[in-house]
Amino acid sequence: MKNKDISEINMTYSGILHDEKGEKLVRVRFERSADKAFAEAIVPSGRITSSEGFSDDELSKISSYSKENSTDIMAKARVISSFVHIFS
Repeated sequence: MKNKDISEINMTYSGILHDEKGEKLVRVRFERSADKAFAEAIVPSGRITSSEGFSDDELSKISSYSKENSTDIMAKARVISSFVHIFS
């Protein structure tokens, strides 16, 4: 499969979550609607937890992107978490 244009990929993310050790993480989902491809990653590690439809090269780029942008993604996730706590 040929690499698709990156503009076709949507990214969504959770608020701040905690793993079993209590460390902060964010779950990030990348989707390409043209072929229903998806990949889910954990930030800040960039570890891909599940995927379908993306090539190994694309998954490597998604993992790298997740790690390289983890500070920004975590900051945005904190905003979501703060907003959710208003309604708790």
